[in-house]
Amino acid sequence: MNGSRLIDVVFEAVGVPEVAFGALPALAANGVLILTGVPAERGPVSADLSRWMRDIVLKNQVIFGTVNASRSNYEDAIRRLEQFMVLFPDAVLSLLNRVPIDQTPDVLAHGRGIKDVVTFAA
Repeated sequence: MNGSRLIDVVFEAVGVPEVAFGALPALAANGVLILTGVPAERGPVSADLSRWMRDIVLKNQVIFGTVNASRSNYEDAIRRLEQFMVLFPDAVLSLLNRVPIDQTPDVLAHGRGIKDVVTFAA
């Protein structure tokens, strides 16, 4: 991470393996990666599993998955968000806050939006 501050907890909610596991290099020792996104079924994804396993063991990291809603709950939420996007587009967009990875510590400490989205690429 080139001297950048590492992250203690990563809460993944996008369901994209490259994004979820792409966060591992930023995960601190004793850190936790929480997986809540459910990826679509597709082919294998290339990964450096030896490095991941070594880091997870030697840094005492934890990865676990959890789900807190059924598929119908998510589908209902999407329908409602679509309705709100039509009726109140500016209000919905104002809830989202995109920040680069280097601003993550500040966002975790103080929060900035209802949905803070950390970006890993420039």
